[in-house]
Amino acid sequence: MHRIFTARTQQQEPYLYIGKVAEITGASCKAIRHYEAVGLLPVPARRGKYRIYSELDVFLVHMIKHTQAYGFSLAELKELVAAKHKQ
Repeated sequence: MHRIFTARTQQQEPYLYIGKVAEITGASCKAIRHYEAVGLLPVPARRGKYRIYSELDVFLVHMIKHTQAYGFSLAELKELVAAKHKQ
């Protein structure tokens, strides 16, 4: 398992590029950008022209991807993701 999911606390400082987030979570880059467009993920910070993500963002993408596998729609996930993002 990747160290991001074994840490007790999630780092808020963004440092991962979208390709690495996709690799870790199994979501495609296109899916991650779609999650941002529909408001499931906050607008990511940028380093130049590249999106950068925190460990919390990675956790949220992982959570979205897995809950979709159980049949939840993106619309149903908005409240759940919003609650987790505020923690």
